[in-house]
Amino acid sequence: MELVIDIGNSFIKCAWVDLKHRPQVLKCERFTSKQKLNFANFKNPAIKAVVICSVVPSVTKKVKSLVKQITSAKIYEVKNLKKKVKLNQLTAKENEIGSDLFADLVGARYLYGMPAVIFDIGTVAKVLGLDHNNHFIGASFLPGSFGAVQAMNINTASLPTIKLIASRSPIGKDTHMSINNGVIYSLVYAIEGFTRDYTKALKAKPKVIITGGGARLIVDKLKNVIYNPHLTLIGSDYIYQENL
Repeated sequence: MELVIDIGNSFIKCAWVDLKHRPQVLKCERFTSKQKLNFANFKNPAIKAVVICSVVPSVTKKVKSLVKQITSAKIYEVKNLKKKVKLNQLTAKENEIGSDLFADLVGARYLYGMPAVIFDIGTVAKVLGLDHNNHFIGASFLPGSFGAVQAMNINTASLPTIKLIASRSPIGKDTHMSINNGVIYSLVYAIEGFTRDYTKALKAKPKVIITGGGARLIVDKLKNVIYNPHLTLIGSDYIYQENL
């Protein structure tokens, strides 16, 4: 069992991950970027290694320090493990792909097979394409659920920042719900459109997988998708396993 930590722009997820018998997340907690971190609940003598997948370098050092308070297991970072993992990149710059995206691709390959289109919905919404030959064909980035709300608040004089909630209609009856529904349904429509275009590019019907902190509010509005909130965590652990 490994302790796997996913450090994103909006949230930090900490989990016990076990791939020995079948891929499973045994325990998971999510912290906001503003919360005081406390990993005391994850102290466990069964932890063999700590795997950190981070897109926020300034937070990584702090997390490592806290982890050392609960375990003596060796700490690994996904960014340093990627080179030994089999993934054929067709992008212009091979080292440019982020650790979180790399983990999503590896997790999708192991869990669901290829080809695949992965949507990781967070501060930024990322679309990733993986063909049947394990080629990463490229990606598309757009404002995610949290990023879109922040952008409207920061760049206007009167629109408030809101907490997104579940919605059944794209039409809002007041300012709060107009922002809420616009953000949620814009992602739904984007996913439908990107799925169509990536399917054409892959020249095969792919598995469509959705993950990320913002996915839970939109997954029920989509058809024929696989929802896995722990894809990045599981993918990070598979990357560690491939380095053993």
